[in-house]
Amino acid sequence: MASGLEHDKAIKIWTVPLGLCISMIFGIDIGVLFSVSFLLGGLWLSPDLDTLSTPLKRWGLLKIIWWPYKKIIKHRSYLSHGILIGTTIRLGYLLGITMLTSYLVSIVTDLHLIISINNLKSIQTLYPEQLLAAFIGIEASAWIHLIKDLKH
Repeated sequence: MASGLEHDKAIKIWTVPLGLCISMIFGIDIGVLFSVSFLLGGLWLSPDLDTLSTPLKRWGLLKIIWWPYKKIIKHRSYLSHGILIGTTIRLGYLLGITMLTSYLVSIVTDLHLIISINNLKSIQTLYPEQLLAAFIGIEASAWIHLIKDLKH
């Protein structure tokens, strides 16, 4: 299993070349979105969020939101390190926490910041290519992580 530093180095090395390839095929806007998603996915949404890892530490005080995830998901299980399923679970978990937080903030402050399923459907309808590019960027960073783990 590779160290956190090795995972970070691989993510940083591959961000620009993969982003350039995506840009040449799908355009610069999709390439930039892919690159940013790849970098964020590798450095903050790593499959190792279920351990006391560098990506978890990057969350600072907000790392507390990952505590239930760490308790539920076993490290290196198909739920954390599985192709497509791991990324989907991490993004779904983060989205759920975000929706719950927005709901609680709206109750406490009387601000109407609720992120709802309807909001998400609207975003999906308006920006399907961008959402796909972002998801693929995050998933690609997970693949780099998995490949590095296999090599060590």
